Amino acid sequence: MSSIALEKESPLGFLCHNSVTAALADTYNSFQERRAALGLSNPGSVANIAREVQKDVFLNNYTFSGLRADITKPFSIAPLFQVSHAFAMGSQGLPPYTFGALFGTNKVSPVLLLHPLVWASGSRQYHMQKLIILPLDLYARES
Repeated sequence: MSSIALEKESPLGFLCHNSVTAALADTYNSFQERRAALGLSNPGSVANIAREVQKDVFLNNYTFSGLRADITKPFSIAPLFQVSHAFAMGSQGLPPYTFGALFGTNKVSPVLLLHPLVWASGSRQYHMQKLIILPLDLYARES
């Protein structure tokens, strides 16, 4: 008896083998075949697409009136450790001072950003396997 026949006979087999899932699978396979025929590659993760749309397209980080200085000092390469200071004057969109710290290894890469007395944000990525990354983002703001 084949594994497909066993799956159909399982108690939850109706979830995988019905007309709705067959239609969804057919639609998905149709899109995959069209994408392959056009030579389109995978656009990447949702986080990278969102970053490209939200940050790389808009000019908010590049256009402002005033003065801005970013200073970054790497202290170590393996493991990665760097500290950054950002100063801004005359800009309504940028905080006057921001402190950032980055520490990274092959498995973990936490980032910390602080704006004294106003907000703090942090993110951490844990690389479980080559293609499985668990992100964690934290944001705290004084009300």
